[in-house]
Amino acid sequence: MASYNVLRGCVIDGATYKAGDSVDIDDAAAMSLVQSGQVVAAAVMSRDVTKSSDAKPKKKATKKAD
Repeated sequence: MASYNVLRGCVIDGATYKAGDSVDIDDAAAMSLVQSGQVVAAAVMSRDVTKSSDAKPKKKATKKAD
């Protein structure tokens, strides 16, 4: 059994789950749910934001005085 996050509301093993819920399900059921896009493995759904040193904010152009 592995941990999965629900992407769309669905019924798994007779229980109703909403989007965002974490569920422990067996591999056989998980395979069909992943293929249909209803769940995703918990490790895949990481939304960590990392700071990149390459991305610098652009400077705003200034108007020239007449």
